[in-house]
Amino acid sequence: MKISAYAILFSAIGLVVGYFSSLLQTEALAQWYPLLNKPSATPDGWVFGVAWTAIYILSGISIAIVAASDSPRKGFFIRLFTIILAMNFLWSALFFQMRNPTAALVEVAMLDAALVFYTVHIWKTGFKTSAILFLPYPIWCAFATYLNAYIAIAN
Repeated sequence: MKISAYAILFSAIGLVVGYFSSLLQTEALAQWYPLLNKPSATPDGWVFGVAWTAIYILSGISIAIVAASDSPRKGFFIRLFTIILAMNFLWSALFFQMRNPTAALVEVAMLDAALVFYTVHIWKTGFKTSAILFLPYPIWCAFATYLNAYIAIAN
Protein backbone atom coordinates (compact mmCIF):
# COMPACT_ATOMS: atom_id res chain seq x y z
CA MET A 1 0.00 0.00 0.00
CA LYS A 2 1.29 3.47 -0.83
CA ILE A 3 2.03 6.01 1.86
CA SER A 4 -0.92 8.21 0.81
CA ALA A 5 -3.39 5.35 1.34
CA TYR A 6 -1.86 4.63 4.75
CA ALA A 7 -2.03 8.33 5.62
CA ILE A 8 -5.73 8.46 4.76
CA LEU A 9 -6.40 5.23 6.67
CA PHE A 10 -4.54 6.15 9.87
CA SER A 11 -5.74 9.76 9.86
CA ALA A 12 -9.32 8.53 9.44
CA ILE A 13 -8.89 6.10 12.33
CA GLY A 14 -7.66 8.93 14.55
CA LEU A 15 -10.51 11.20 13.49
CA VAL A 16 -13.05 8.43 14.20
CA VAL A 17 -11.56 7.92 17.67
CA GLY A 18 -11.77 11.67 18.19
CA TYR A 19 -15.38 11.73 17.05
CA PHE A 20 -16.39 8.95 19.45
CA SER A 21 -14.44 10.67 22.23
CA SER A 22 -16.41 13.84 21.58
CA LEU A 23 -19.66 11.93 22.01
CA LEU A 24 -18.59 11.10 25.57
CA GLN A 25 -18.09 14.79 26.27
CA THR A 26 -21.36 16.35 25.15
CA GLU A 27 -23.36 16.18 28.39
CA ALA A 28 -20.38 16.99 30.63
CA LEU A 29 -19.41 19.97 28.48
CA ALA A 30 -22.92 21.37 28.85
CA GLN A 31 -23.59 20.60 32.52
CA TRP A 32 -20.40 19.88 34.46
CA TYR A 33 -17.31 21.34 32.81
CA PRO A 34 -18.51 24.99 32.79
CA LEU A 35 -18.84 24.85 36.59
CA LEU A 36 -15.25 23.75 37.17
CA ASN A 37 -12.51 26.06 38.35
CA LYS A 38 -10.12 26.12 35.37
CA PRO A 39 -6.74 27.79 34.79
CA SER A 40 -6.66 31.10 32.98
CA ALA A 41 -4.70 29.41 30.17
CA THR A 42 -7.72 27.27 29.25
CA PRO A 43 -8.43 27.88 25.56
CA ASP A 44 -11.86 28.50 24.10
CA GLY A 45 -13.74 25.31 23.28
CA TRP A 46 -13.29 25.56 19.51
CA VAL A 47 -9.50 25.44 19.92
CA PHE A 48 -9.69 21.86 21.17
CA GLY A 49 -11.53 20.70 18.05
CA VAL A 50 -9.05 22.38 15.72
CA ALA A 51 -6.05 21.11 17.67
CA TRP A 52 -7.28 17.51 17.83
CA THR A 53 -8.20 17.46 14.15
CA ALA A 54 -4.70 18.62 13.22
CA ILE A 55 -3.10 16.17 15.66
CA TYR A 56 -5.04 13.19 14.34
CA ILE A 57 -4.15 14.05 10.75
CA LEU A 58 -0.47 14.69 11.48
CA SER A 59 -0.15 11.57 13.63
CA GLY A 60 -1.89 9.56 10.90
CA ILE A 61 0.69 10.75 8.39
CA SER A 62 3.43 10.03 10.92
CA ILE A 63 2.48 6.38 11.37
CA ALA A 64 1.78 6.05 7.63
CA ILE A 65 5.44 6.78 6.92
CA VAL A 66 6.40 3.90 9.19
CA ALA A 67 3.66 1.56 7.92
CA ALA A 68 4.73 2.08 4.29
CA SER A 69 8.35 1.27 5.12
CA ASP A 70 10.23 -2.01 5.17
CA SER A 71 11.22 -1.52 8.81
CA PRO A 72 11.08 -4.69 10.89
CA ARG A 73 9.75 -2.55 13.77
CA LYS A 74 6.75 -1.15 11.91
CA GLY A 75 4.36 -3.65 13.51
CA PHE A 76 5.53 -2.58 16.96
CA PHE A 77 4.98 1.10 16.15
CA ILE A 78 1.53 0.45 14.64
CA ARG A 79 0.51 -1.42 17.81
CA LEU A 80 1.89 1.37 19.99
CA PHE A 81 0.01 3.96 17.91
CA THR A 82 -3.19 1.94 18.42
CA ILE A 83 -2.59 1.81 22.18
CA ILE A 84 -2.04 5.58 22.22
CA LEU A 85 -5.37 6.16 20.47
CA ALA A 86 -7.11 3.83 22.94
CA MET A 87 -5.51 5.69 25.84
CA ASN A 88 -6.67 8.99 24.37
CA PHE A 89 -10.22 7.66 24.20
CA LEU A 90 -9.97 6.35 27.77
CA TRP A 91 -8.97 9.79 29.02
CA SER A 92 -12.22 11.25 27.62
CA ALA A 93 -14.20 8.51 29.32
CA LEU A 94 -12.50 9.12 32.68
CA PHE A 95 -12.55 12.91 32.59
CA PHE A 96 -15.87 13.68 30.92
CA GLN A 97 -18.04 10.58 31.13
CA MET A 98 -17.01 9.53 34.65
CA ARG A 99 -16.25 13.12 35.69
CA ASN A 100 -13.13 11.97 37.49
CA PRO A 101 -10.28 14.43 36.90
CA THR A 102 -7.97 12.62 39.33
CA ALA A 103 -8.24 9.26 37.54
CA ALA A 104 -7.94 11.08 34.22
CA LEU A 105 -4.76 12.78 35.46
CA VAL A 106 -3.15 9.44 36.29
CA GLU A 107 -4.16 8.10 32.88
CA VAL A 108 -2.98 11.16 30.94
CA ALA A 109 0.41 10.93 32.68
CA MET A 110 0.71 7.39 31.32
CA LEU A 111 -0.41 8.66 27.90
CA ASP A 112 2.27 11.36 28.05
CA ALA A 113 4.89 8.68 28.74
CA ALA A 114 3.65 6.58 25.81
CA LEU A 115 3.71 9.61 23.50
CA VAL A 116 7.27 10.52 24.47
CA PHE A 117 8.35 6.88 24.14
CA TYR A 118 6.82 6.69 20.66
CA THR A 119 8.36 9.97 19.52
CA VAL A 120 11.84 9.21 20.83
CA HIS A 121 11.89 5.66 19.45
CA ILE A 122 10.52 6.67 16.05
CA TRP A 123 13.31 9.25 15.89
CA LYS A 124 15.98 6.76 16.99
CA THR A 125 14.73 4.23 14.42
CA GLY A 126 15.50 6.76 11.71
CA PHE A 127 12.00 8.06 10.99
CA LYS A 128 12.86 11.67 11.75
CA THR A 129 10.09 13.16 9.59
CA SER A 130 7.60 10.86 11.28
CA ALA A 131 8.79 11.99 14.72
CA ILE A 132 8.52 15.66 13.76
CA LEU A 133 4.99 15.18 12.40
CA PHE A 134 4.03 13.40 15.62
CA LEU A 135 5.51 16.06 17.91
CA PRO A 136 2.33 18.18 18.24
CA TYR A 137 0.62 15.21 19.92
CA PRO A 138 2.89 14.98 23.00
CA ILE A 139 3.15 18.77 23.19
CA TRP A 140 -0.64 19.21 23.21
CA CYS A 141 -1.09 16.34 25.67
CA ALA A 142 1.47 17.91 28.01
CA PHE A 143 -0.65 21.08 27.94
CA ALA A 144 -3.79 18.98 28.51
CA THR A 145 -2.04 17.36 31.48
CA TYR A 146 -1.44 20.79 32.97
CA LEU A 147 -5.11 21.70 32.48
CA ASN A 148 -6.23 18.36 33.93
CA ALA A 149 -3.88 18.71 36.95
CA TYR A 150 -5.17 22.19 37.70
CA ILE A 151 -8.77 21.00 37.54
CA ALA A 152 -8.04 17.95 39.70
CA ILE A 153 -6.39 20.12 42.37
CA ALA A 154 -8.72 23.13 42.24
CA ASN A 155 -12.04 21.28 42.28
